[in-house]
Amino acid sequence: MSKYNIKLTIGYDGTGYQGWQKQKNRETIQGILEDRISTVLRTQIKLIGASRTDAGVHALGQVANFTINKKLSLDRLVKRLNSFLPPQIAIHRAEYADIDFNSRYWARSKLYRYTIISQKRPTMRLYSWQFKNKINFEDLLELAPMFIGEHDFSGFSKKVKEKPNRICSILSSRWVVEDGSFIYEVEGNRFLHGMVRGMVGAMVDSASGKFPILTIRMILAEGDRKTHIRMAPANGLCLVRVNY
Repeated sequence: MSKYNIKLTIGYDGTGYQGWQKQKNRETIQGILEDRISTVLRTQIKLIGASRTDAGVHALGQVANFTINKKLSLDRLVKRLNSFLPPQIAIHRAEYADIDFNSRYWARSKLYRYTIISQKRPTMRLYSWQFKNKINFEDLLELAPMFIGEHDFSGFSKKVKEKPNRICSILSSRWVVEDGSFIYEVEGNRFLHGMVRGMVGAMVDSASGKFPILTIRMILAEGDRKTHIRMAPANGLCLVRVNY
């Protein structure tokens, strides 16, 4: 029997969801998608996601794949799924992939964006960190390039019981100003749990005078932290793109 591997590009508003990864008795993006796709296709499918985004984190270009034993009209599938999914989740594109394609393990890099605003904007409250204290943008510009290259990012991620490989390679790291907002964009081959939020929180704390820039250099060099690093709020973070 022939097998077909379908690759989906997905966008979602993570507000109110317990992240991407399926969890028992919790509403997650993966859980909803698996349920809706299985219902539409009348067969149980297993969805593999490229990135396990945290609770409250958004996505413009999450990628996932599943296999099925029959060929489908992909345009029709996208229309049916979008009519059946909640308004916070959308399938942007469906395409056939190599049968060995795995959205998680084949990913070469991922691009994340974090948005900070300094003024109260009700329409942005679910999609940005509204930071009221003064931030020295010149410090942010100096800090961002420090993360480029291979480093042990344990000091900027959430603690986990197991001890996997903690080395990540950051390809680009930069801050820009857009329409009065501070936008951080970072691309890397992989990211640890909470890593981008830890990086943003550390840079903002340093750029607002909480601790010197040297502290971040030390955390990167040692792969651990003795200084408290805050996690930036999840709602400011968005997975923009997964590159293959």
